[in-house]
Amino acid sequence: MEVNFTEDFLSDLSSLSSGLEGKCWTILRTVRRQDAKALREEANPGWRLHPLRSSPFFSLSVDMNYRILCKIEGERFSAFRVVKHDLADSARINRNDGLEVPYGIADDKIQVNHVFDALVALGFPQGQVAAFRGVTDEDEFIDALETVDTGIQSFALSLYEMTGLTIPRSKYTVFDDSKDFESALHGDREEWEIYLHPSQRYVVELPVRHRIAVQGSAGTGKTVCAWHRLGFLASQGHSVGFVCANNAILEVSKGMLERLIQGTATDCYFLKPNSRDALVELAQEVDHIVFDEGQEFTPAWFSHLGQALSDRNTGVTLFYDLNQIGGNIPSGDSARFKERLDSWHTGVESIPNTGRMTFHINYRNSREIVEFYRNSLNGVLPGDLGSNLPIFEAGKVVSEEVGNREELGIRIAAAIRAFRKDYRDNDIALILNGKARENMRDVLAQLNRSGIRTSPDLHNRERILITSPREIKGHERKAIVLCTPPIGHRVGKVGRAIDIYVALTRARDRLVVLEMP
Repeated sequence: MEVNFTEDFLSDLSSLSSGLEGKCWTILRTVRRQDAKALREEANPGWRLHPLRSSPFFSLSVDMNYRILCKIEGERFSAFRVVKHDLADSARINRNDGLEVPYGIADDKIQVNHVFDALVALGFPQGQVAAFRGVTDEDEFIDALETVDTGIQSFALSLYEMTGLTIPRSKYTVFDDSKDFESALHGDREEWEIYLHPSQRYVVELPVRHRIAVQGSAGTGKTVCAWHRLGFLASQGHSVGFVCANNAILEVSKGMLERLIQGTATDCYFLKPNSRDALVELAQEVDHIVFDEGQEFTPAWFSHLGQALSDRNTGVTLFYDLNQIGGNIPSGDSARFKERLDSWHTGVESIPNTGRMTFHINYRNSREIVEFYRNSLNGVLPGDLGSNLPIFEAGKVVSEEVGNREELGIRIAAAIRAFRKDYRDNDIALILNGKARENMRDVLAQLNRSGIRTSPDLHNRERILITSPREIKGHERKAIVLCTPPIGHRVGKVGRAIDIYVALTRARDRLVVLEMP
């Protein structure tokens, strides 16, 4: 259907929370993919679409509090207002259909007759690209290409061919029957960041003296479970120490934990220990220690801690993913990685009475992302990726090869523009991995010409994040563009595979992978 909306509709949206605003846009995009008959007869049951009495409008529910007032005329859908239910039933609101509908949702593919305007918008002087003015078909476009220099040829051809880089719109399907999960998936980032899958409640509520090591691939929510484990124990009046081997990740966790334990009088400690003795001292002060990213700790530290815990009741919850194991190991030294894995297991086994558990439900990556990283990286990481069960899908992973540096910036900009149809800038990240980071200056210049503003600040809530795999570790975004050297079995080195694994799994919903040789 053709979709239009009024200025009053836009004004109403600006007063809503980001989650509700996003849901309204999702509804309009879904409507656009349907015809009028299907919309009337097979509309999403949650929309509760129905005509209002004594009113020209249909009512379409956004949630329990808000409704969209709309008109359906032939194959044209017009959104007039989005208001609370009581206002929707008010005669002064639901009978006013005299508002103009000047805005619409349209395709933004670049056709040959758009190339001249697009090149000028990207900053090229009109004189240098004048050959494309007035072009109306592909033959004229090819003739124009032959008259400009090679740099402009590359840009123009890439712009036109970007119509081949099709990034389907996000469309969620949830396999989990938990209403809380679906609400968190569609809700604000603050709600999603601390969402705990019900299957992990068992670990959270284990007795304070219990000791357990929990393994899970990226996306299984280990860090979130670690936060809730501390929060639960603190709420029971126990003192807890939360430890990480990385200051940046510790700062993220500290902020989330302070939200979870607000109002709790129990002592909680947040620590990046600088020695194995510091761990032992912590064990002597608290009732329980929670380890996040446990694979980053030196195995000998666990052996030392195990000796200290042999005659103490201090509990331990250790979360780890050996496919993210660190250490000063050359990227291609597979033998050293295997040796590190073996010594790590030996170290953890030295902690007395420690059980083992594995998380298999991946609820923080879409099905498409899980399948992509499994197919790409299985067999090239230090350990087995295991069997993960995703519980929602959002849209196809797009993977393309990029031939040259000039083309890279254009493709990144096109991918980001596509993501902006469904996501805010602060829900999008650009990750430059390996040699792709050498092109950062050119990429930033291209994005600036395209009106795309970025920031390396992980906490910036206004701009698109530009970062590396190691900097974004511990964070996630709904949509990610990853620029990287070839992946899969062409990686060749374990350390590089780990970086790619981290980068791929930082995306929750959507992923575009641009590979450069």
